[in-house]
Amino acid sequence: MLTIGVLAGLVLPSLADACRPLLAPCVFIFVAGTFLRLDVAAVLLALRNPLFALGLPFVAIVLIPLSVGWVSTLVGWEAPIASALVLSLVAPPSSANAAIARMLKADDSVAFVVTTVATLALPLVAPAVLLAVGSSAASLNPLDLALRLFLLLGGAGLLAVALRGLAPVVVARSGSLFDGLVVGALFIFALATMSGVPQLIAADPVAVAGVVALAYGVNVGLMVIFTALTPGSMATRLGVGISMGNRNVGLIWAVLGTAIDPLVALYFAAAQFPIFTTPLLIRWVIGVLPARFQPDG
Repeated sequence: MLTIGVLAGLVLPSLADACRPLLAPCVFIFVAGTFLRLDVAAVLLALRNPLFALGLPFVAIVLIPLSVGWVSTLVGWEAPIASALVLSLVAPPSSANAAIARMLKADDSVAFVVTTVATLALPLVAPAVLLAVGSSAASLNPLDLALRLFLLLGGAGLLAVALRGLAPVVVARSGSLFDGLVVGALFIFALATMSGVPQLIAADPVAVAGVVALAYGVNVGLMVIFTALTPGSMATRLGVGISMGNRNVGLIWAVLGTAIDPLVALYFAAAQFPIFTTPLLIRWVIGVLPARFQPDG
């Protein structure tokens, strides 16, 4: 469904443009749906683990973008590409990660904890990281970002808490319904993120192909590295890998607005492709693994 959403946005650009105003509501829906479907006990257990509550968020939005920024300076990468990489990696893990992890039978509580802690820390962390690497985007307003995060996470959390408190039986019995709403929201989100991409492809297909390949390389590379290096079960390791690879670049994009460099905007658009297509690849890889390596094994 996620892959079809991306393809639909490319084939039907007018539909993608029409759905673009639905980006924020879709994010709210799948964040709230994830809150509703999470195992609260598992989340509390994950929060008690310093690796998930502190270590991985620090690695995700501080250590990785700092390392990439310093390396890009040493090797002399062109400014727009270097800025695109740093900005995309200082972004917190994608809000869709917990839902995607759940679909793949990975540990959604770990993905949720890492995403939430990193997102809440972003208003303080992002400007400092961007200043440290000398990025021209260091002027993003942390107060505006903090307000957006508060409204999104706070509103989704309050809705989930209210539904759990007022209708616990309905919530318990309607898991498949909530999962369906989350998948539907992800489909529309994937479709809407392709707004403007067909025009970019038509203008310079070679450059677009190179940027898309880079986005896939960064996403899959981080996912593979952290899945391999994280201790614990395959479900936990895959949950961490998904969190490190999939980033919420749309959040940074929204804050920078029209001031963003066109090449950076192209990379941000390309970064949506692996988020919504790699689950198919991951599902295939899981399917050919021995039973002892299965996430639910």
